[in-house]
Amino acid sequence: MDDKALLKLLVTGIGEEAVAAQLNVSHREVSRCLRTYLAAGILKCKGGREEIDWKAFGLWKKQQATVQAVEAA
Repeated sequence: MDDKALLKLLVTGIGEEAVAAQLNVSHREVSRCLRTYLAAGILKCKGGREEIDWKAFGLWKKQQATVQAVEAA
């Protein structure tokens, strides 16, 4: 799944089910990713809206790449 596309749809406020339908993935997968983004500080609630912290997203992606490299070794 394209994390950037998912984040951009999540901040529109259309809801998880609509996001899942647009990306042709399960609602469960969107919910799992949403929890991950919130825990990593990527998606933040600001005054009733969600905002994306792109710096946190970049750090998270680097961590994911490192984990995958270690697992592949």
